[in-house]
Amino acid sequence: MRAYKIEEVPKEPWYYSRIITWVTTDTLLPLQRDYYDRAGHLWKTEHFDQVTVLDGIPTPLRVRMHEVQQDTTTILQMSEVTYNVDLPDALFDPQRLRTTVVSPLRQPYRAQARRHVSEVQAIPNANSAPGAARDK
Repeated sequence: MRAYKIEEVPKEPWYYSRIITWVTTDTLLPLQRDYYDRAGHLWKTEHFDQVTVLDGIPTPLRVRMHEVQQDTTTILQMSEVTYNVDLPDALFDPQRLRTTVVSPLRQPYRAQARRHVSEVQAIPNANSAPGAARDK
């Protein structure tokens, strides 16, 4: 499988020191995303699984986030996915949206990220390849 490796590094200190995303060269869907803490250590790994084509659109139906440092996992399983659905504008009215607590995590990201994109010709080792070794 061919994939692009995209590295994002914020110009200013931010919640993550960098994010590395592996995307397929054919569909540009993410395979894996690695999040690094401010000290530069791998913190979280996000995997995109169970890709199926819905309404002509390749769609990952499962997203698994592994918190590496605490060794915990959260799985988001999608079902009944539908595209091009008419939604009323009132659904997105700020007056109707719940207020979130003030938190650095909820603040808008203002720093521009540097992006480095490189193409990986072949993934050499199934154990080191994003998306190659999946939990069943």
